[in-house]
Amino acid sequence: MNSMRYNKGSNSKHILYVVPTSTFGGASSSLSNLLRGLDKKRFVPHLATSHTYEFVRRMFPETDVMHLPFKRPPRRSQTAGLVSRWSGFSRVGHFLSICKHLWWIWSSQVPLARKLKHLGKQHHIELVHLNNGLTPAGILAARMLKVPCVVHYRASPWPSVLNRFFAHLASHSIAVSKTVRRDLISMGIPPAKISVIYDALDPGKFNDQVDIAGVRAEFKCRPKELLFGLFGRIVPWKGPLEFVKSAVQVFRQIPNSRAFIVGDVSDDDISYFRQLKSVVSELGIKDKVVFTGYRTDIPALMAMMDVVVHASIEPEPFGMVLIESMAVGKPVVATAAGGPLEIVKHGETGLLIPCRNTSAMADAIVRLLSDSKLAHRIGVNARDFVLRKFTYEDHARQVEHVYQKLLNIT
Repeated sequence: MNSMRYNKGSNSKHILYVVPTSTFGGASSSLSNLLRGLDKKRFVPHLATSHTYEFVRRMFPETDVMHLPFKRPPRRSQTAGLVSRWSGFSRVGHFLSICKHLWWIWSSQVPLARKLKHLGKQHHIELVHLNNGLTPAGILAARMLKVPCVVHYRASPWPSVLNRFFAHLASHSIAVSKTVRRDLISMGIPPAKISVIYDALDPGKFNDQVDIAGVRAEFKCRPKELLFGLFGRIVPWKGPLEFVKSAVQVFRQIPNSRAFIVGDVSDDDISYFRQLKSVVSELGIKDKVVFTGYRTDIPALMAMMDVVVHASIEPEPFGMVLIESMAVGKPVVATAAGGPLEIVKHGETGLLIPCRNTSAMADAIVRLLSDSKLAHRIGVNARDFVLRKFTYEDHARQVEHVYQKLLNIT
């Protein structure tokens, strides 16, 4: 797509970023921030991805991009699950799963690794950075090129035999939180080979001066209407169903309020999305819950909210939505598991609640919607905290430090 010429006399180190997805998510956004802050005089980025041209042009301008088809690993089949549950032969199901993954590696990842190796030699790649966890093709390509490989874990990997094997082949691991680091250590990865580097944002994009007049007009927001929202992909573990159930309780106490669910749904979760909308209809709150779908104006939508909610029912690896919301000066309500515990200080930069507790979620939302002084104080504290700890410039310097150690440069 884009092209950059290799300067043979330059001391710049060429880095290959492997992005094995075609859908937009926090991992791609975080990489965009990293590349924005990367010192291009020292490190030249190259991108291998299956993202569309339009997406790449918008998210990764002035970056050398190579389009490759990445195939996702196979899911565990229903047959294997039935064998495991009904017959008691758990080893059979486990064996079938390993066979399927081995075939995926041989038929998909090995050929892809050869293509990455060819691109690596063509562009004089000196380090491979896997942007979103374990990608066997990227690890194999790094081995073929005899260069270091960094695996960026934005979530804890499933501790399977194959994942453990490939994880130990990496030169270094970056964990987005201490929670993820602990899970990596439990897989046997030496602590010395793991760096905790929190994701970051662009404070020029997420700030408390975002213009919200346009989005308020679009959604016909009344002058004194109170708004609270959930941001992120519509998947079960993000807790949209729990958010909807808590919203019912909020509406009873604060009739002049409305809930927003901001995010897209993947093909794999269409049935869950339909179920969610069905629940909204059954509860009689269709006119009080807005599904926005995929949006590019996230800063404005966050700034429009009076409260932003993080409702994950499982430990969140990090919590990008939290720091983005906090950067625009919004008070947040977050479930107390995983990354949010490292971001939110209860009562100071947000409110923490137990996972799956819809009553506690509703109480926290109502508390902030009812007490404007408390909401303002928490929002100001939250923004100050994020600007001190989560800027993309600092994030890039920390990642560069990992590169420097692996490449033996100063």
